[in-house]
Amino acid sequence: MSIYVGSDEITEIKSGSATVDSVWVGPDRAWTSTFYKTITNDYDFQRTVIPNAGNFDEIYAGWGILSQLNQSSIAPNTRFDLNVDQFGNYFTETLTNLYVYLEYHSWDSSQDYSILSLSLDDTTSNSGWTSMTIGSDVYLRSAASYYNIFGSTTWSWTSSTPYNPFGTTVGAEIKVVFE
Repeated sequence: MSIYVGSDEITEIKSGSATVDSVWVGPDRAWTSTFYKTITNDYDFQRTVIPNAGNFDEIYAGWGILSQLNQSSIAPNTRFDLNVDQFGNYFTETLTNLYVYLEYHSWDSSQDYSILSLSLDDTTSNSGWTSMTIGSDVYLRSAASYYNIFGSTTWSWTSSTPYNPFGTTVGAEIKVVFE
């Protein structure tokens, strides 16, 4: 739902200096600001030479608590409050990873793939948002594999054609929008 003053859409509401993420009317959420995060990218490339076979390359890019992405960061915070339980209550989980993993096999490209992962620190429902946009690339929640394992939630998008939406520039700022 959008809020308008005349024909101008309101995209940000503040209370003092604090940005308001949503407006409630009684128990119902009437408006939500565009939910986004800015990732400071990290990039890690590892090559293993396999005798008599070729190169095995692993790449990580994005943001996360993984040791391969220790130069990455996320702003303004790690809150992720888009999911609703069966009673209509909004959860506030913490993002733990938003990264892509790519694998290349020089001896057989049919084995190449990439996995884009979005992980939270708690188990939550597969609801509350419909898409995630990284740069100009849109990932639908409905197209993701969804897992609740060991007290965490992960959505993952797998591709047999390896693709890195974050790029290779360490320190690049990338906007990620959830709708």
